[in-house]
Amino acid sequence: MTNGRTDLSEVQLHLVDNIEEAGNFLRWLGERRPHNAISVDIETGERKGGAKKDAFSPWHGDIRLVQVGDGMTGWAIPWKNWSGVFYQGMSQFTGPIICHNIAFEAKWFAVSSEWEIPWERAHDTMIMARIVDPLTPAGLKPLSAQYIDPLAAHLQGELDVAMATNGWTWGTVPVDFKPYWAYGALDTVLTVRIWEMFYEKCGPGGEYYKPYELEMAVRKIATRMEVNGARVDLDYSKQKYEELIDYTERTKLWFYNTYNSSMTSNVQLVRTFESLGAELEAMTPSGQKSAGKDEILRLSIEGNAEVKHLADVVLKQRKADKLASTYFSNFMEKNVDGFLHPSINTLAARTSRMSITEPALQTLPKGDDVVRRAFLPKDEDHVIITSDLDQVEFRMFASLSGDQNLINLFLRADIEGSDPFTEIGRQVYQDPTMIKSDKRRNLIKGVVYG
Repeated sequence: MTNGRTDLSEVQLHLVDNIEEAGNFLRWLGERRPHNAISVDIETGERKGGAKKDAFSPWHGDIRLVQVGDGMTGWAIPWKNWSGVFYQGMSQFTGPIICHNIAFEAKWFAVSSEWEIPWERAHDTMIMARIVDPLTPAGLKPLSAQYIDPLAAHLQGELDVAMATNGWTWGTVPVDFKPYWAYGALDTVLTVRIWEMFYEKCGPGGEYYKPYELEMAVRKIATRMEVNGARVDLDYSKQKYEELIDYTERTKLWFYNTYNSSMTSNVQLVRTFESLGAELEAMTPSGQKSAGKDEILRLSIEGNAEVKHLADVVLKQRKADKLASTYFSNFMEKNVDGFLHPSINTLAARTSRMSITEPALQTLPKGDDVVRRAFLPKDEDHVIITSDLDQVEFRMFASLSGDQNLINLFLRADIEGSDPFTEIGRQVYQDPTMIKSDKRRNLIKGVVYG
């Protein structure tokens, strides 16, 4: 794809820092342009005394600049002194609004401003890029270098050098430092030009119109979920964290006293299992025998009595340590007034699968309510409802493939109150009594999805 404007030599960038420039911006916003579309972007920073990472959290940082632009002109508006100019302009503008990574801007505007993204006329060039070519990096600078001008990232390089030289952070770099505000203003120009290139395929009548509309709708819902957050019981989280840490420490001490070895050392753990008669088969990337999770799980099923017991102890210790550090510790650290506001990437993988981080709420342990009990309804007027789809990916594969034997497997499992993994396990292990809670089922599931 090479069509579109690629010459940046005539681009004009402005800083709104006086009444005259404010008026110029408002007049410019009322001009006619292709598709009547503009791009909106923001620069954020940590608050005084805050951690650098707070620059990217609307609950802990501040908006420093807001940028607006089209394919030829970009404007940077210092938020503290001139946000009213932005509010006035956006209250009158009715055309399409484009962002690159709308998840970021929409969340910040919803939490930290009096204006919110009008989703019914909003676009995201990052989502467009990921739909058109999932294998290409979707960042604005890589896209700009590929489709517009290899020198598009020049200002960012200049800014990086200046920030390092002066010891500036995103919260302390002066808003009137030209490489900073010009870098932000140029991003809006680049975003509009990327949009012009992708809109033919993702706009009405385009080959990717339906998936693009679907992903934008999902993005809107996910952003609202991020802003609303999930309420957690902090007292319960603290209690469980302390209990789990105490258990893991006592278990490690027991292991040391019993086997004169360290439970957390792969080499020593392997040696201990082998001394009990276990045969480990898995290897680490460096060629050593591995006592990884899957191998320990196999030993808990296939080992002798003492090996099985020790494998169960190791698995329980590792689970307790993970619950404490991955979940309860993060719940206490990352909550904002008792609410977690995770980041949801709706197109995280090449396969378009989502991910949730800060914290990773999509990986809450199932079949064990220790962690899930930490979540509370938002208030007394709300309740929490949980649901799950049975083997949804596997069922879709059966439906799309049309394989009658595979379809019959699901039908038989549904009739018998079983599931396809248990049915397969009964055949693999020649054990018609195998049930869904059997440890071997997870091994079958891992192989099937792998």
